[in-house]
Parts: sequence; structure tokens; C-alpha cells
Amino acid sequence: MPGAPKIPPLTAGIRSTRQLRSSRRCRPVAAGVEALAQPFVKRGQQVAIAVEGELDGRVAAVLLDRRCVSLGYAYLFEVCPICRAVRPARYRAAIVEEKHHLVPEFYLRGFAADDQIALADRDLRRRFVSSVYRALKVGSFYEITQSPTLDLSKIEPSEREQYLENLEVMSQMPGLSGQIIDRSGDVVRVLPGAVEVVLSYFEAKAEGALQKVRASFPDISDDDRFWVANFISLQFARGQALRSHVNESMKLAIIEMLKDSPRLQRDWKKKTGKSVEEASAALEGVTIGGDPLFAVMFDAVRVMAPLMFAMRWRVLEFEPGSVLTSDEPVGLWARPGRNLETSPLGVATADAIYFPLDCRLVLQLLSPASPVAEGRFVGTEAKLRHSNETVASAARRWIVYKPGSSAVEGLRIRRLPRVTLDKVGARMAPDGTYRELMRFSSR
Repeated sequence: MPGAPKIPPLTAGIRSTRQLRSSRRCRPVAAGVEALAQPFVKRGQQVAIAVEGELDGRVAAVLLDRRCVSLGYAYLFEVCPICRAVRPARYRAAIVEEKHHLVPEFYLRGFAADDQIALADRDLRRRFVSSVYRALKVGSFYEITQSPTLDLSKIEPSEREQYLENLEVMSQMPGLSGQIIDRSGDVVRVLPGAVEVVLSYFEAKAEGALQKVRASFPDISDDDRFWVANFISLQFARGQALRSHVNESMKLAIIEMLKDSPRLQRDWKKKTGKSVEEASAALEGVTIGGDPLFAVMFDAVRVMAPLMFAMRWRVLEFEPGSVLTSDEPVGLWARPGRNLETSPLGVATADAIYFPLDCRLVLQLLSPASPVAEGRFVGTEAKLRHSNETVASAARRWIVYKPGSSAVEGLRIRRLPRVTLDKVGARMAPDGTYRELMRFSSR
């Protein structure tokens, strides 16, 4: 590229953005890359630098600001080994996998010592210490891969008004303008990083509210209660558990549809070469869902948050370090002896919901009809066991606790729930069609 800025040779061993910015000799490198990146950056955006390997004669990935990082965009540049100029390695964007936290960093710090947390897998055999930044991350977990586009002019007027109202709400969310959708006239495109942006918005609102619950519950405002209820609902819906539930439910639905439709059976046999009886085995390990799962996630939050807001809240205090959490930090507790085959467990039907606030506090949510009073109480050994075992059993992979504590010792971890499809009713439709009402349950 004409006018590419010249830079001096790099100091050996420079491999990170932090090292680049902290080294006085290497600051011209950062300036040179930023200058070259400007033609690729929208007006008003800032440029941040990330380095893959050494820059000295090798390719470097230059990531744009936080918004673009969340979208997964990067531009590749290299340093000429002869003239030492920074130049584009390619003129097109390259996708860089951004790892997303299943549980936010600020929450995990409540279980940390010197920004380190202890992790154990479900069978408690593998245990190690990790930094909060690196823990519980999954690559591109919240990235929208298809960036759906909607033409408002082609939908029904009644639905159009609802879409416009939703767009107006999103445009008024502070700091999120232009980060969720890209609108040009009647054409609206959801940006790939929209989910991560919305999650960050809720987390920022909930962080202060959670701190108030820890410090002064029950003396909190309805606004604080609202954001905490939404945060707990998000933690219940944003992880791998809900995705697994939806995935298994869709597989069961596919199998049921195959059983009831000779035409679908023929299509299935033609495309897969397998019989309907083999469908369950054929779908083993197959992931179904994709981007529509995000709609399920936020819809679940919309339903659950009012329920949690209305429940009886009790903050239980225990010895520091005795409380654990997990990659699914919302635990649904059932009283001993409850028959989960006839009485499945859910947010609205749980005998109690446990949400660890930090390594010594647990928020217990009870039915609004419960006679117990809200407040702050010293927790019993039984309540600590209920919380730890329920939250640990909810984990899909990792249990989190404070390094050096014995919170995971002696845990009884239950099996992960399985998804079932039950017939709960049937009727004959006016057109003579026999219809069955089916219910997905997690037991």
C-alpha cells in the first residue's frame, strides 16, 4: 500500500499487545499498524492491536475496537523483512474466533483469590487453578453466524408495528446504538456480535445491583431487584444446559414426526439410508438449533425474570470459602422424596432455587406463597449442602470454588437431567384430525 509507515525492527520476544504498548521502542510499531488500519475502520472507531506470534517478518492480526472484536472481524498485516514497512497481508477480513465467558468475570471474582479460581470437573477427579479471565470460556459461543436480514416492507402491518417498537427500544439502550442492528431504510440486519453486546449490557446493570444485595439485602430498590432477577434468569438460560435441552427436545420432536408421517419416513430413508427405528442412534451427537437458540434464550429470560422477581428472597451467610458455584450457577432444588417422574423440576415448580452470590453468600429463592419472611440469615449446614450439591449437579462441565477451600469435598453430584417427551392430552379437531398435546420435560 502506498505510503505504508516505516517501522524499526522489533525487540525479540514481543508477542502481545501489552508488551507492544509497554515497550517504548515498540510504540512506533503500534502507531504504524494503527495508521495502516484506518482505511478499514469506520469513521469514529478506535483501533486496538492484538498480535499473533512475533511481528518481525511474520503475519500479525490487528483487531479493531471492542465492538468489532465481538463481531469476530480481524485484518491481517505483516512486516516486510527488507524495508520494515507494515503492509496488508490480505485485503479482506479474516475471521478470528472470540472466546466468550459462560459466566461473567465480575461474578467469578466473588470466588477468586488474587484473581485465581479453582476448577473441578463433575467427577471431581480433575482439579486445577485458573485465572478468572481464562476460565469458563467457549469459542464464539454467542456469535450469530448467519446475521439474519429482515425487510420490514414485506411483513404484515400489525407485525411491522411490533418490530418498529422493538427497534425503538434497542436504539434507546444507552451505549448500544449501532451495535445490535444495522438498519438501512426498511432493511434491518442483526449484527453477528449482538448477543454478546446485549449480555454485556445486562451484566453492567446487574453488577452494581448484585453488590447491593451482598452488602445490604433486604434494603434494596425494586430496580436492583429487577436487574438481579434478570441476571439470574440470564445465567439459567445463557449456558450449555439450555442449548442441550433444546437440542434434545428437537431430536425427540423429529423422531415423533417421523413416526406419524409415512412421507417423512420415505424422505428420511432416502436421505439417510436408515429406518425410523434407527433415527435415535442416527441423531446421536448431532447438534440442532443454531442462531434460533438465541431467541429461545432471551424468550426464556422474558418468562423467568418476572417469576424470580416475585419470589421470596433470602440471603444466607456461611463461612468464607465454603460456597461454590459452577458453569450453570442456578440450582433448582427438590425436596427429598419428590418423584421427578410425576413432578418434573422447573423454575416455577422448584422447592427452592439457589444462586451463589460469592464464596460465602447464597441467594435462596422460594415460592411467593412461602410463609417465610425475606431477609438475611445465618445459613445452616443443611442449606449449605443443598446449595453446593444442587449447583454442582447443574454443572455441565466445571465446578468453581475458592482456591484452598474444601467446598467440593464430600459432594454428592447427581446425574444430569434427561429430556423426555410426554403426551399430556389428545383431542379430535373439527376437521377430523386427531391431535395430541406433547410436553417436553427435564427429569
